[in-house]
Amino acid sequence: MASFHPALDATLKWEGLYSDHPSDPGGETFHGIARKRHPNWTGWAIIDALRDGLGFPDGLQTDQRLVSLASRFYRERFWDRILGDQIHDQAAANALFDYAVNVGVHEAVKSAQVVLGVMPDAIVGSVTLAALNSADDFAARLALRRVRFYAGLCERRPALRAFFFGWIRRSIAFA
Repeated sequence: MASFHPALDATLKWEGLYSDHPSDPGGETFHGIARKRHPNWTGWAIIDALRDGLGFPDGLQTDQRLVSLASRFYRERFWDRILGDQIHDQAAANALFDYAVNVGVHEAVKSAQVVLGVMPDAIVGSVTLAALNSADDFAARLALRRVRFYAGLCERRPALRAFFFGWIRRSIAFA
């Protein structure tokens, strides 16, 4: 069975520590948790309190409260919703988890279901889980779907093109 912490570690390598990129519609982010999408995340109060201190933002990575809050956030919002603990293959779990973190659970699960050839209802249930656990090349096939999704997204929203090649590298890393 897949484990949460290896999946989280792999994803956080791509999410980075802290950013506030002007083209990012999520705005300020910590470990990929976007303030505009998750304004009530408890960690923002800690970050705001540390903002004017020495070593900001680098010191955020050693704040154990933030690390713990981010881990719990990702487990509850993403890992548990994709039934990560029930996925047999760690690479498949990592790929689906990372995609869910990047585009949301609904889109990621729906894409996975299309790749797996099951009814795309955006919910990981017994049928999706069985297909996922018996699939060959799932991570690679999901990576191709991701690339198509990002290309379409950049066509619809040209300001996001700044992120395109990073998304492609990230997709391939999980293939």
